[in-house]
Amino acid sequence: LSGMLSGLVPGWHLPMLADAARNEAYAAAIAKAVQPGMQVLDIGTGSGLLAMLAARAGAQRVTAVEAHGTIAAVARQIVERNGFADRITVIAKRSTEVAPDELPAPADLVVSEILDAGLTGEGMLPSSRDALRRLAKPGAAMIPARATLMAQLVSLPALRRVHPLKDILGFDLSPFDAFRNSAAHTVVRLDHEQHAPLSEPAAVLAIDFRDPPDWSRPQAMDWTATASAAGAVQAVVLWFELWLDDEIMLSSGPGGTLRHWGQAACWLPADRPVQPGAALPFHVTLGDNYFDFTPA
Repeated sequence: LSGMLSGLVPGWHLPMLADAARNEAYAAAIAKAVQPGMQVLDIGTGSGLLAMLAARAGAQRVTAVEAHGTIAAVARQIVERNGFADRITVIAKRSTEVAPDELPAPADLVVSEILDAGLTGEGMLPSSRDALRRLAKPGAAMIPARATLMAQLVSLPALRRVHPLKDILGFDLSPFDAFRNSAAHTVVRLDHEQHAPLSEPAAVLAIDFRDPPDWSRPQAMDWTATASAAGAVQAVVLWFELWLDDEIMLSSGPGGTLRHWGQAACWLPADRPVQPGAALPFHVTLGDNYFDFTPA
């Protein structure tokens, strides 16, 4: 049975739950935010951990929403096993499919951790926009509260060999490149990957999840990086500083506190040689679920 279930559930759940820095920070932020009698909405509850943290902190009712039916069923078992079935309700739907009358009352606090290495790829923006509009009280608190997207110019020679895929050990494997999604970022872990930083990390933009931007129609902005070393720029590598509230911050960057996400590499179509002080401008497309960096 366990083998069958493991094939149905995304493999990143267990590494995420093993991320002690993430767990402890969310526990601290939720304990600070929850007041007696609060109604809490947990979007993408997974194992039910954040919902149980809210209940343990004193929330009157927690509605935990999980789109994956198998995971939702197991979350109900976990909630009951830990003695919170009287205060936590698990709904097997996407939060955008939940009707307001399925909640006992509009939420005073919305908690979520539907984030990926590129920050927004799991639907954090449309989900939080919808929840704050339909399922929460005006001025409801949000955990996480905000995030800063960081970027760095990087040379990644080992991974460059497959972005795009060409020659491996003298064989032309380029037809296999058809399976690569050139528009999607690649998850990398700079701490464990051969790489050369070619610029200092820079803040590209800030996102306030308490007032989420609407990028359902992609928006455009310009960003210019300044090279700090000589080399060939092969990717813009992204990570984020995640502010759970105004004091508790976690970083998914190299050497940061978060361990299970890694960073997101947006590959340039061709190497860009740079010298220290050189400006490298980009057109940046902002979508609800992605960021695209195109050299100008």
